[in-house]
Amino acid sequence: MSAVRLAAHPMSDLAVVELDGLIPAGVATASLRCPKPADLIDRRWWAFGFTHSGPLGNQAAGTIGASLGYGWVRLDTDSRYPVERGFSGGGLWCPEYGAVVGVVGLANKRGDAQAITLHQADGYLPAEKIRVLTQWTVASADEVARAAWGWTLAGDKEADRHWRPRARGVSVASERGHRFRGRRRALTEIAAWLDRPTPDRRVLVVTGSPGVGKSAVLGRIVTTADADMHAALPAEDDAPRTRVGSVACAVHTKGKTALDVATEIARAASAPLPERVDDLPVGLRDALAEGGGQRFNLIIDALDEASDTTETRAIITKIVQPIAETCADVGAQIVVGTRRV
Repeated sequence: MSAVRLAAHPMSDLAVVELDGLIPAGVATASLRCPKPADLIDRRWWAFGFTHSGPLGNQAAGTIGASLGYGWVRLDTDSRYPVERGFSGGGLWCPEYGAVVGVVGLANKRGDAQAITLHQADGYLPAEKIRVLTQWTVASADEVARAAWGWTLAGDKEADRHWRPRARGVSVASERGHRFRGRRRALTEIAAWLDRPTPDRRVLVVTGSPGVGKSAVLGRIVTTADADMHAALPAEDDAPRTRVGSVACAVHTKGKTALDVATEIARAASAPLPERVDDLPVGLRDALAEGGGQRFNLIIDALDEASDTTETRAIITKIVQPIAETCADVGAQIVVGTRRV
C-alpha cells in the first residue's frame, strides 16, 4: 500500500487504504450503494471475516436491527456462526440492495455487531468522494465510478440475455460477431436526448411494431454507455455510440410486475426499497435531491411485455408518469421502449 488516510471524526472508526498497484487479475470490485441508515432497518445483511479459527475465514448473517447514532447500524446475528474478532473492516453486504452498504465494526460478546454505513462514511471522508463511487454520477467514466452508480452492465442478469446480443445485432449471446447496422438517426437522437442540458417532464418513447428493432436500438444505447462494452467494440464498428456513463439504470420489463421494476430503479439509485409501487417516486426524488440533482437517465424497455396489462398500466401511471412529473428537476429522465398499442 502507498498511503493510509484516517477519518478525523472520533466516531467514524474509518480509514482509506490506497494500494500502490493495480487490483489483481480476477478480483472483481463489489457494487456499492449508500442508502440512509433508517432505510436499512429490517433488511438482511451478510459479512465475511478472518477469525481466530484460521486463515479460511467464516461468514455470518442476520438482520439490521436499528439505526444508531453517527451513521451506525446495529447488526443482529441469526446465523449459526456469529460475528467475531476479524470481521472488523469487512464490507457489509445487503442482499436486498445487491451491494455493500457499510463497513463492519467490532462485535460484542453475543456475536452481534455494529457497522457504519457508506452513507455516513461519505460525510466523514469528504475528500474521498465516496458518494461518487456509490451513486449515479455521469462525471466520470472510470471503472470505480461506474461500479458506484447503483447499476453496471457486468452485474445485470439481463446483460447476456438481452442487452449484449441486441447491441451486437444478434439474437443470443452465444452468436458471434457485431452485426449492428443502421438506425443512425434514432441512435443519434436518443444519445443527444440523454445528454440534454436541462431535463424536462417529457418522456422519450421508442415505439414500433414487433421486430422493427426497438430493443436493438435501446440495447445499443445501454451497452455503449457501459465502459467495458464500449471498449470491447471492434474498430470497424462505426455506428453511433452513447457517451460512457450516460445511462444510470436500465430495466427490461418482460414478465415483471410494477413493483419489480420499482425495486430495480430504487436499488440503482440507493433510494429506499419500496413496499408499494407508489413509494418509489417520493423515495427516488429524495435520493436524487440529496445527490445534488445529478443526471439519472433511466431506460425501461419492453414495457408492453410486463407480466400482464394491469402491471403495464401500473408502470406507466405509478412509475413513468410520476417520475417524469416530480423528479425531472432533480435530474431524472426516462426513455421507454414499447410496441404500439
